[in-house]
Amino acid sequence: MGKYFLSQSSGVLAPISAELIWKFGKMIAKLSLGNKAINLEIGIACYQAALQVYQRNQFPQEWAATQANLANGYKNRIKGNKAENIEKAILAFENALQIRTKRGITCRMGSDSK
Repeated sequence: MGKYFLSQSSGVLAPISAELIWKFGKMIAKLSLGNKAINLEIGIACYQAALQVYQRNQFPQEWAATQANLANGYKNRIKGNKAENIEKAILAFENALQIRTKRGITCRMGSDSK
């Protein structure tokens, strides 16, 4: 859903749409009600959709924050192969650290970002 929605957004609306989907994903991933595994899957899907707009070169801070949240989603993921989830989390954390360094914004690897 998110990728289709974002592909239909253009110009000024695309970043606004990406932010809404990103915030929705963050809210759902943290939700204690319902099925935690499904909530995390929705969060991960929202972060992946937001990354369709938040390209590293155009939106570096948003891209890094989304990468950090994606990493936390994979770190906490219940579904799938645990080792693969950890590998995806590490990759996303490393991506976030390309932008978020000690000189700039510190990446809080154990907590949600942005």
